[in-house]
Amino acid sequence: MPDKELKIDLPDKLLTAGDVVGRAVRIARQNWLVLGKFFLLPTMIYWLVVPCAFWDSTAYTNNFPSNVSFWIMVFGFIMIFLSMWEVAVKKFALISYIAGAAPTLDEALKKAQKKMWTVLLLTIPVFIFETIENFLSVISTKLSAISGHEKVSEVFAFFELWLIGAEFLLLLPFLLVTVLNAYYIAFIIFEDSSIARACGRFFSLTFEDWFYVTITLSLMCLVYFCAGAPILGIVAFEAFLPRDALWYFVGGIVSAIIAGPLDGFMSAVLTICGALLYKQVSARREGRDLLDKLQLLKAK
Repeated sequence: MPDKELKIDLPDKLLTAGDVVGRAVRIARQNWLVLGKFFLLPTMIYWLVVPCAFWDSTAYTNNFPSNVSFWIMVFGFIMIFLSMWEVAVKKFALISYIAGAAPTLDEALKKAQKKMWTVLLLTIPVFIFETIENFLSVISTKLSAISGHEKVSEVFAFFELWLIGAEFLLLLPFLLVTVLNAYYIAFIIFEDSSIARACGRFFSLTFEDWFYVTITLSLMCLVYFCAGAPILGIVAFEAFLPRDALWYFVGGIVSAIIAGPLDGFMSAVLTICGALLYKQVSARREGRDLLDKLQLLKAK
């Protein structure tokens, strides 16, 4: 039986780029409770362990032994990787459900978990951008601690600001890669295709309709930036907290409580947008929507 709690119906008619993004947000909003719960655990874990990954005992009054601080950071980065992997598996499951490959979201998740290594391979581009962002964040954190010394404050403060700017600029390609990843996975699932064949189809259709795809991705990123405004507010708030280890981790917990559910919801939006973009591009370039309707008529 179909999952009665979810109401996900991708439109057959052709949509503008703005309509694709708007419809993705609307579908996610109509199913916010189910999809929020579905993505909540890994996104909450991600934001809870971010303070561990960027922990720097030298920047706070409560100094930890260097070996303890090292393992706190290692734990944080490992958990970030695992939580992102789990989000990727759930994105794969959601697209499988949307494509009708499973009757319920739970069944789709079980199938996706059996393909977790394939999902890991497909998500490598996302991990690469996350690694670059994390590397820049670690360096900027270290520079922030060093810039506290008067003799080197101006020089290191300049490089710190430059790195923060680079991190912000990298958010755009990171989001583009994330949506493109869901879009690419849709080729594999909707067409029951291999990774190699889906890759050829992905590039062929995307280049044929590159302007439509680019506009859709750009609008999706703009919506994500607007939705992520509370997260930026949290970052600004944390900057004014006392330079103390306890307050540092308290700020991390507050971030997880606010950013975790928001990130989970937006993960659903990005995934639905990727699936919807596939349906639109294939319909625009190949009339696949008409082919699907003919197959349904033959089946009846």
